[in-house]
Order: sequence, then structure tokens, then C-alpha cells
Amino acid sequence: LNHLVTEQLISVGVPAVGISPFGTWQTTNKNVVKAGIDAVKNVLDAGYVPVLHGDCTLDLEQHCCILSGDTVIEVLAKTFSPRRVVFLTDVNGIYSCPPDTPGARLVDSIVIGPERTMEPAVLTSALPHDSTGGVSLKLQTSINIVSSSHGSIPVLICKLDSEAAVKACLTGELKEGEGTKLSFVDT
Repeated sequence: LNHLVTEQLISVGVPAVGISPFGTWQTTNKNVVKAGIDAVKNVLDAGYVPVLHGDCTLDLEQHCCILSGDTVIEVLAKTFSPRRVVFLTDVNGIYSCPPDTPGARLVDSIVIGPERTMEPAVLTSALPHDSTGGVSLKLQTSINIVSSSHGSIPVLICKLDSEAAVKACLTGELKEGEGTKLSFVDT
């Protein structure tokens, strides 16, 4: 997946470079204790766009664990304050309930309040084979990023290998029906 994303970005002129977190990130009981910030900073300083993913990483208690790409981007967003975070998935975005459920509809916009409330509310599910939390963790990570940044970092979720994905990455814009954008409102 990382290779596909990197390849697609390069095809539209983005100088993207794939980076694995293995060897530069470390956890203890699945909690990040060492983040590969220097590797990412070096790539950015050289004029490239780093593209990271989840991977196995060394864990000081369990020997190794699966570090979710969602966790990686949450740490990176706190450090680098990007203009936006874009999650690329196998569906168009966040749905009102699991997308294979009758009546499920794409949610174009989710507003996060100061208490990390979410409007509209959505129902999520995690698949048993997804060891990194699936859409539930992706949504929680999105809420954390938008809330922690008080909305200065919007999060967009859209389908991989789509025109919407390219537009979301390059401009931060999505039209109705193309994906989900999470933003912040201070009530």
C-alpha cells in the first residue's frame, strides 16, 4: 500500500519517498517511546514528502508489536503540524454505519467539538483480521488530530487510487460524495 501511495504521488509530481518505521520507532507495551522523527525531518529538509505506514516495530516488553500507521501519523502531526492529514482507505470515507450495512451512507463532513464530541455520530466496526484497529482507530486518531490542533490540521478520509485522493492530498479539498472531512468547532 505504501508503495502504491508513493507511486501515485510521484505520478502527479509530488517528490514522495516511502519510509518504514521499523528500526526508527520503538514501543513499550504498544505505546510509542521512540519516534523516528529525525528520519522524517531529514526527508522533509531534503525537499521530499515522506510517506509512512504501519509496520512491525521493536517493543521493549513484548519484543515486537504492530505499530499502526494511524498512531504514526498522530505522533507526526503533533510534531510537524502539517496543513492536513489524509487517510486513504478501501472505501470512500466514513459511513454512518459499516459500509456493507443496508442504509449506510457516506458522511461528507464530521465536526469535532472541544470535548472531542463528534457530529454526526457514526457507528464503526473492526474486522477480526485487522490488528491495528481498523476504521475505529482511524476515526479516533482523526478526532485526536483535529481536536489537539483546534482545527488547524483538518483530516480527510477518502478512497485510495481515486481522483478524490489526489485532490485531497494536493489541495485539501473534497466535493460532496468524494470522502469525509473532519473539522473543528469551538462552541
